[in-house]
Amino acid sequence: MNLAVREDIPVSLISVQDIGAFAAIAFDRPADYRGRTVPLAGDRLTPPQIAETFGRAAGLPARSHQVPIEQVRALDEQVAKMFTYFNERPDAPIDVAALRKDHPGLMDLPSWLRSTDWKP
Repeated sequence: MNLAVREDIPVSLISVQDIGAFAAIAFDRPADYRGRTVPLAGDRLTPPQIAETFGRAAGLPARSHQVPIEQVRALDEQVAKMFTYFNERPDAPIDVAALRKDHPGLMDLPSWLRSTDWKP
C-alpha cells in the first residue's frame, strides 16, 4: 500500500453506508443532534495497519510505503497539498465506541471489506 500519509498518523475511515445511517439517526432524534458537529469514523488505523488489514483479507503479505510528498507533487499539486495538510494537522481522536452506542452496526475496516466482498 502506497500512501503519502505519515506512517504514524491514524486515518479516520467510515463507509458511506454508515454516514447515511448517522444522517438517519440525526433525523430520527433531532433534539440529540441539532447544533452539534459529530465527527464520524468506523475505524482509525495507521497506514501500516490499513495495509495489514487488506493483506489479511487478501491472504497476502502486507506492505506499507510512505510516498515522498515531492513525488506526489510531481504528479498532482492539489493532491500533494491535501496530503501535506493531513500530515501537518492529523484529525483529533474520535470516540468510535461512543458512536457504536448510537449505531451498533458501525463498520470497521475488516467488516467493511467483508460487507463489500472486497477482492484484490
